[in-house]
Amino acid sequence: MLPLHWAARCNNLEAIQILLEAGADTEAVCKRDWTALTHAALTGSVAGCKKLLQAGANVNATDHAGKTTLFRVLGRDGVSEMVTVLLDAGANVNICSYNSVSPLIRAAIYETSNVCEKLLESGADPDIYDCRGGTAVFSAIHVNNHTALRALVKHKARLHLVDHCGYSLLHHAAWFADVKTMQILQEAQIKSLPKDVEAVIGYWRCFFYRNETMHGRSKSDEDEMKAFLALLCSAIPPHPTPLLGDMQLCMPGSFPGDLD
Repeated sequence: MLPLHWAARCNNLEAIQILLEAGADTEAVCKRDWTALTHAALTGSVAGCKKLLQAGANVNATDHAGKTTLFRVLGRDGVSEMVTVLLDAGANVNICSYNSVSPLIRAAIYETSNVCEKLLESGADPDIYDCRGGTAVFSAIHVNNHTALRALVKHKARLHLVDHCGYSLLHHAAWFADVKTMQILQEAQIKSLPKDVEAVIGYWRCFFYRNETMHGRSKSDEDEMKAFLALLCSAIPPHPTPLLGDMQLCMPGSFPGDLD
């Protein structure tokens, strides 16, 4: 690493200032392709980042993995102020890594609604999909990040998308969602996903499969089954289906369809 990188990494503001005045290149990178700005951000030095940005550091520089400084800091402890500094400096919220993961997708996994809100209000596209076809909503469901999921729903993230394997949010909810996540999706009323008999059987297969794979967090209980049934009942299909009632949304022999 170069002296400016070390100064940024050690949060030595005096050294940063001296090196900048001596003409140190803010765009020079270390072996990881990280600039001094990235080192300062990962150290948590808000003051260091501000000095480098004022000196002309490129806030949207990417490393060997296509990740910006904004992307790199997401998932670190206490990054809300750092995210604000980077956004105020013009960080592009839609630059994706080389495997097509956007900052918002990463935030949906690791961050609170506060950070997700900041990204969304700065123009983050909630419907960018990664290399597997998953969006930020899929990621929030996978880790049951309730606050992030609420923020995404609030900002009109599309809930009827399917991944590259043809699985929808209902399939992913069946695999991963806890009761609270299912309730949030129920309140959002997912539209335009099929609810014909074949589709519903597929959803329930995924639900029961959660306990036989790494997808399962714990054994499904009756509360989870009731929550998933309520989620299916709340979904609005693109066309009328031949289902006669909510009972037919239940897999044969699973449990009563009466939620009361």
